[in-house]
Parts: sequence; structure tokens; C-alpha cells
Amino acid sequence: MLFRIGRAHVSRGQRGQVLVQIFLNTTAPGAGFQPRHVLSLAYTYHELAVGVTPLNGAADAFDKPVLDRVFLLFNGIHTDRHSRDYFAAGNRSLSPGDVVAIDGRCYACTDTAWQALHAPLHTRVLTAEGRPPSRLRS
Repeated sequence: MLFRIGRAHVSRGQRGQVLVQIFLNTTAPGAGFQPRHVLSLAYTYHELAVGVTPLNGAADAFDKPVLDRVFLLFNGIHTDRHSRDYFAAGNRSLSPGDVVAIDGRCYACTDTAWQALHAPLHTRVLTAEGRPPSRLRS
């Protein structure tokens, strides 16, 4: 699912890039993700697709390198312009319960890994302005 973001940062995508969206858990940050939790869209950008093409629809192998980079960038390594912009906007580090979407495939951050989410997020997501997204694509 992709969302129109309002004022959240969006960089222009190019061939070989994926859309990355970072959603912060506003209900119970650090406590893990639950379907009833409210997520706030904190940042959006395009990242190079560095993974291997998924086989038989298995997106995890394709997305893992991107998820690993996202975790590093948004947990204290501020050498990338995206991480600098993210923290300059007042966002906190990623914590268990936060969600990252890569081209609409959603993953919850856990204590030790990423958990694929298969339920739509559209009922639990707020934009940076505190409103539900106005457009969704499944």
C-alpha cells in the first residue's frame, strides 16, 4: 500500500529504487506492534533496491538488506542525508513496534528482527498532520 503523504519528506524515485516509509508507533513505542496500535507516518524516501529478486513471491529475501540499512540509518548513524533529515524533524530512533513499508510490503521492528505484516495498515495509520491517509493502494 502506498500513501499520499502530505508534508512528509518524499524524494523522487528512479529505476532500481524502492519507496521506503517509516511509521512510528504512537500507542506503545518500544513495546512491540499490535494491530490496534496507531502509527504515525514519520518519513518517506527512495532507497536503492540492493536485494536479490524474490523467488515465488518471497519478499523477505529482497527486503532484508533494505530493512537492515533502514535500521542502521534511523538508529544513530547520521551520515546519510535521510537520517539527518529524519532526526532534524524531531523523530526518535526506531524501536520495537515501529513499522517500515518497502513498496507497500510492511514489516514491524521487533527486539531481534523484522516481522512481516500481512494485514492492511490503512485503519491504523495517521499522516504527519494527524489524519488518516487520503489515498491507499493495496
